[in-house]
Amino acid sequence: NKRARWKTQSLELDYNAIQAKLETALAEKRTLEKDVERLGGELKKAHDLVLVLNQTQELPAHPVICSMFNSSSAEEGVGSSSLQQHEDQVSDHEVKQLEELYACLIGMQ
Repeated sequence: NKRARWKTQSLELDYNAIQAKLETALAEKRTLEKDVERLGGELKKAHDLVLVLNQTQELPAHPVICSMFNSSSAEEGVGSSSLQQHEDQVSDHEVKQLEELYACLIGMQ
């Protein structure tokens, strides 16, 4: 009888410990689900940004492109036809980088 009581108490303690671990795991799961939802939203925004960047080719909107163009045109004496070609090359390179980033982010899900 004494042994049965001890066994019951031991099982109750184990149950309480497991219950506490379960509550912790469920709380962590809820936190992770919120993070996944938030990151999904950020990924959608990034995807939308990539689409916008693909559709617009405005030089002033891209300071990196501007600085790259300014340094190369000063060195090479680029004319107006070369300007468009350079802009297309930089834009294509930038789009490829963004597509690689997007593919990387998608692969992490």
